Amino acid sequence: MAINKVNYGGNTLIDITDTTATPESVESGKVFYQADGTRALGTGASDTGWVNLTSSTGTWTYLRYRVIGKMVYIEGHASSLKFSGSATTIVNSTNAIPSAYRPSNIKYAISSVGGSRIARFWVATEGTIGLDWTINVSNGSNYTTAIWQQFNIVYLID
Repeated sequence: MAINKVNYGGNTLIDITDTTATPESVESGKVFYQADGTRALGTGASDTGWVNLTSSTGTWTYLRYRVIGKMVYIEGHASSLKFSGSATTIVNSTNAIPSAYRPSNIKYAISSVGGSRIARFWVATEGTIGLDWTINVSNGSNYTTAIWQQFNIVYLID
């Protein structure tokens, strides 16, 4: 029998009758008590908080991921990253995103970088992250000098 209010000696010791929590509003796996006093388990989105990644190239101010529910957020800011003329792996398989958070298909993001340049970053199904290219917007040529680069990729996991 569920109890949602406890009175003793004319005083209310515990009263959860005004609880508004629902399974969807409480983080998945967390126990809570509903207004009628029944014990329930949360089913809402969990949050990993920001988790730092280790880069195999470049000088990074930050490179990290975060998972909230089924959404994965990856962001990075390199104070000095050089495009070598061919695709470069930034986070290798040793330091890859954990398998539960990897995309089912490769994901791309186009980012504006220093000056009038753009870059294309990717996250692969094995959890690696890379830089496909950095180009000059004015003429489409490769830009191979070290430069600050920032990217954000967001995707849904199954």
